Amino acid sequence: MSDESLSLIVVTEPTVEPITLAELKEHLRIDGAEHDAYLTVLITSARQRIERYLNRALITQTLRLTLDKAGERVELPRPPLLTVSNIKVYSDTNVESTVSADIYFANLDTEPGLVQLKTSSVWPYHRESASFKVNYTAGYGSTAASVPHVIRHGVKMLAGKMYEHRGDEADAEQFTLSRDVRSLLSGYRVLY
Repeated sequence: MSDESLSLIVVTEPTVEPITLAELKEHLRIDGAEHDAYLTVLITSARQRIERYLNRALITQTLRLTLDKAGERVELPRPPLLTVSNIKVYSDTNVESTVSADIYFANLDTEPGLVQLKTSSVWPYHRESASFKVNYTAGYGSTAASVPHVIRHGVKMLAGKMYEHRGDEADAEQFTLSRDVRSLLSGYRVLY
C-alpha cells in the first residue's frame, strides 16, 4: 500500500459463505449430519485463509482501513471494491468528523480500489496517529454464485484438506495452502 497503514479490520463479516455445507459434503462424499457443525466452521476458516492469501474479499463485507496519514490516493485493500461508505478523520482532541464526499471519489475500476482527492481538494486536518479511517464494502457480491467458480473450488479443496487432516497437529502443512490450491488460485491473487 502506498500510505502508512496501521490496520485493516473486518467490521461486518459476510452473511453467507462462497460454498454451502451441501456442496462441501458432496465434494467430500459425506452422508449424514454428524459432522455438519464442524464442516460449517471449516468453510468459514477456509474462506478466511483464502481471502488472506488472495488479498481479496470474496463475499460482500464491510472493512475499515486506518491510516496515520493519507496522500492524494489511498489504496483500499481486499478488492473488489464495491462502495466507500465514509471517511472519518480525528483531530488532536480526538473529535471525529466525516469527510465530505464532495472532495474525493471512489475508483471502483482498479485493483485494488482507491479513493482519490478531486482536483484542488485537500483532506481535512487530522492528527498524525491513526486518524484517517476509510469505511468501505468489498467483495464479489452477496451470494456464493457471485464468487468465481475457481475460487469456490479452492475453498472446497482447502476445507476438504482441513477436514481430512483434523487432529494432525504434527502436519504443519495443514495450516498453509497446499501447492495445488495456490496454483489454482494464483491468477486471482492481488500483490501489493
